[in-house]
Amino acid sequence: MLRLTALIAGLLLIFTQVSIADTVVLRNGDLFQGKVQNQDFEIRAPFGAVTIRNGMVKGLFMRSSEMDNDEIQTINNDYFSGKLRTETISFRTTAGYTLDFQPAEIRNVQFDGTGVSREYDTALLFMHNGDKFSGRPVATDLRLNTAYEEKTIRMDTLARLDLVAPGQHAATVHLNDGSRFAGVLMEARLQVKTDSLGVISVCVSKLKRVQFNVKKLIVRQAASIRGILDSDSDGTPDTRDECPDTACGFMTDDVGCRLQSDTDKDGVDDSLDQCAGTPIGAQTDTNGCWVIQAALFELNKADISPESHSYLDEVVWILERNPDLKVEIQGHADKSGSAAYNLKLTQARAKSVAAYIVSKGIAKDRLKAVGYGFSQPKATNDTEEGRALNRRVELVPIR
Repeated sequence: MLRLTALIAGLLLIFTQVSIADTVVLRNGDLFQGKVQNQDFEIRAPFGAVTIRNGMVKGLFMRSSEMDNDEIQTINNDYFSGKLRTETISFRTTAGYTLDFQPAEIRNVQFDGTGVSREYDTALLFMHNGDKFSGRPVATDLRLNTAYEEKTIRMDTLARLDLVAPGQHAATVHLNDGSRFAGVLMEARLQVKTDSLGVISVCVSKLKRVQFNVKKLIVRQAASIRGILDSDSDGTPDTRDECPDTACGFMTDDVGCRLQSDTDKDGVDDSLDQCAGTPIGAQTDTNGCWVIQAALFELNKADISPESHSYLDEVVWILERNPDLKVEIQGHADKSGSAAYNLKLTQARAKSVAAYIVSKGIAKDRLKAVGYGFSQPKATNDTEEGRALNRRVELVPIR
């Protein structure tokens, strides 16, 4: 009986030792078991810096020929990818040796993630780069600019939020009662209290989808862990960010300061340019889009005023020097009047602009005239300044 008790105790000791062991696998095939000594791990994701405490990490996977990025998986099966910013992985083997590894030497690290899971009500966030994680938005309301009004929506009424495209704020909102409508999110960032790493600040333009009212099995929560925040979502934690107020979308260097890049030479940084490929010489707005903001037309008319011919002559000049360039001429309006009326008016105005350009010798098949009414506002319709920005003709290169 004594031998049996000793045998059981020995087996329990073995299993206990295995269950608490972390494992490091090097690229040369070497394998070590023991305990990772790092307190936390930082990864620079496209949507911001992510810092995860050791106790919440399930696995590290280093970039290879099969993977474009480093990846961190949490014990709650959240995934974050990007560039690992932790310079050294410190490891103490079960034999008592302390070893320091460079990330380039490592293939992967598997952490002990044992614990009792439980069901938890949360939301799932899916990013355009493929990352996904769970948590709850900190804000109680969401602001949306629709085609007919600016709406404030309570977060607890949301079922799903779908972002239309990478880099954009246009979204479709699904409510718990089955309602659905589209608009433009007015928030630049969304702060989320995650289940794995505390609060994270995410640029809305990096979101793909948010699924609310999800039941998920989690092992532990990070609510009690003080996270290292990246307030401006630029990929550099606040603790060493020398430019802490970078606008969403700008690429930054290692200390969080903006990198300048303007491929199409329109004066708008590539990371904020919503209309890449604008021809050189075109007059652009703050979003890098080719826009004629001047009053081309009289009120409620589609006839081009003679005083505006010079603006359109500049467009003709650019098209003459770019013979392969085709453009969509878009008419836009503010919210004065009905949707049907503005749609018809902007279509007529776009056709008038196209007719003028054709009259100057540009081939008709290089132009497409479309009216959008007030469905694509650039600014608020509550002020005269905002309405003036929304009354515009926009020229979009067709690729």
